[in-house]
Amino acid sequence: MTRVLFVQGAGERGGAETALAALTGALPAFGVEPVVATLADGPFIAELEASGVEVERLAPAPRARQFWRTADVVEPLARVVKSTGAELVHSSGEKMAWYGGRAARRADVPSVVWLHDAPLRSPSSAALQLAMVLRRHDALTAGSRWMARSFRKRLGLKVEPIPIGVDLARLPAAPADVRRLVGLPDDAIVVGHFARLQRWKGTDVFLRSAAQVAPRHPAAHFVVVGGSLYGWEQEYADSLPGLAQSLGLDGRVHFLGHRDDALGLMAGCDVVVHASVRAEPLGIVVIEAMALGRAVVATRTGGPEEIIDDGVTGLLVPPGDPEELARAIDTLVGDAVLRDRLGKAGQVSARNDWSATTMAERFAALYGRLTMTRSRT
Repeated sequence: MTRVLFVQGAGERGGAETALAALTGALPAFGVEPVVATLADGPFIAELEASGVEVERLAPAPRARQFWRTADVVEPLARVVKSTGAELVHSSGEKMAWYGGRAARRADVPSVVWLHDAPLRSPSSAALQLAMVLRRHDALTAGSRWMARSFRKRLGLKVEPIPIGVDLARLPAAPADVRRLVGLPDDAIVVGHFARLQRWKGTDVFLRSAAQVAPRHPAAHFVVVGGSLYGWEQEYADSLPGLAQSLGLDGRVHFLGHRDDALGLMAGCDVVVHASVRAEPLGIVVIEAMALGRAVVATRTGGPEEIIDDGVTGLLVPPGDPEELARAIDTLVGDAVLRDRLGKAGQVSARNDWSATTMAERFAALYGRLTMTRSRT
């Protein structure tokens, strides 16, 4: 078995953490034994340990602006590389690459970076991405082809696209009864939005489209599942119930907050909407909804455009356009046959092309190439 040390910096489950959990669970089948060195604590780390992944806990990483404290992380991390017998360091995200790449060089093993943020999206991630132009890593990877193209075009970085996949075994065997949970009649048509409540995820756009759909379809109800991860944009999250009320959606939209059974609730919806207003690095929620056989509407930007074959495995709409989103939801709410057709086609696509097994096989091949090259030099 090849031992790979993953450097992880978040303790709560977001999209990147969902991908990491899926990857570490699937890698052993391809001869790779994952070890996770975490610079944060939280429920996601406990979840990894409960799944049987070996976890090494280190002191929390300093803030990005405290760059002079880099050695406080790199030295202990390099020791963990050696003590665990890791043959390669895989850093999850740009900030972790700052530490993981240096620790890999200290331990004389290859360094892989898993890019999770779009190029130059924020000042902090842009600074770290620009640093990658100057510093050598053995491989840079991203979860979608558009991400790889964007990094090459905007920063001149060679990035290998390895599509992120979902852990099919994690999908619920049966849907949750969403109608009973929120007190709806059996004939209600449930449209769900599953995302952390940040402005760029477009929950307000979803609500504005719901306000247009609701008068035309009395049976349609809308659920919002998610919270403000890490406390980011709490003010935005807090404003959404008031927005729904101002749009006349009382009794038609139901805010369920963060839920550990989110996938079961997703499986219980008739339609799942992904409403991001800017390019999504991939869109794991889109893949999960498709894998569950749900009819999906997503914005035509970034990863979702790569995942969905418009009109075949789901519907795509322009980002930030409540009218176009409402028209797509209208179409699905009013046509059960179309919902069923898109759901079945999407399920086949997601399970065949976007599984954790496919992702792990490609990463294992990359690790093999890098460790073999290193052993020859």
